Amino acid sequence: AEEASNKSLETDNSGLLVQSVAQNKGAIGYVALPYLTKNDTVATISIDGVAPTLENTYSGKYNVWGYEHVYTKKNPKAAVKAFLDYLLSADYGKRIEELGYGVSSKMQVKDAAHD
Repeated sequence: AEEASNKSLETDNSGLLVQSVAQNKGAIGYVALPYLTKNDTVATISIDGVAPTLENTYSGKYNVWGYEHVYTKKNPKAAVKAFLDYLLSADYGKRIEELGYGVSSKMQVKDAAHD
């Protein structure tokens, strides 16, 4: 019989985390949605019967999500501003969604815990 373990693995490599969860019975982890939707080696966890999908995140039905942030020191120079504008563009947003990530402009829920 296997014994339970409280051993943890900390990593900033989501691919390694998914691989570790897949290889260790009973293991759990937290990764960005694309690592789950394009992977069949680990199962996802529904919360209150709601599956972790991009659509459920946008609508606020799946409530475990977070924003990524980009910061500049004071006013950005022209090249930096152009890059930030590109990151916020519809073209880049389309590519981000193709990769399985969400865009903040489509979030229907705005609350203090996620602002």
